[in-house]
Amino acid sequence: MIDEDGEGAPTNNVGSGNIAGISPPAVMLRRKKFAGKQVFEVDDERFSNARLGKKKYAKYEDYVGNDELGEEIRQYGRNNPGKPIILQHEKTGAMMFLKYGKY
Repeated sequence: MIDEDGEGAPTNNVGSGNIAGISPPAVMLRRKKFAGKQVFEVDDERFSNARLGKKKYAKYEDYVGNDELGEEIRQYGRNNPGKPIILQHEKTGAMMFLKYGKY
């Protein structure tokens, strides 16, 4: 039996981020999976801006904005060029492709 007041008790809590150099795992902003693909949950304005899909060579910023969620979607597109980007309306649950994937 381990004595909580004596030896063997944990001295630091990593999950709270109180230890320098160790941070808690990054939280994915409104990301889900559907059929094995990443789905981004977006508000009504972004969903309606992207309803016709992203045109080739167009900027993602025009479709998803330039805030924290928009930046995450753009980074996902840069890091995964062959994968699709799927947006889901936060209220209705409707999904659509912002970019079709190659595979």
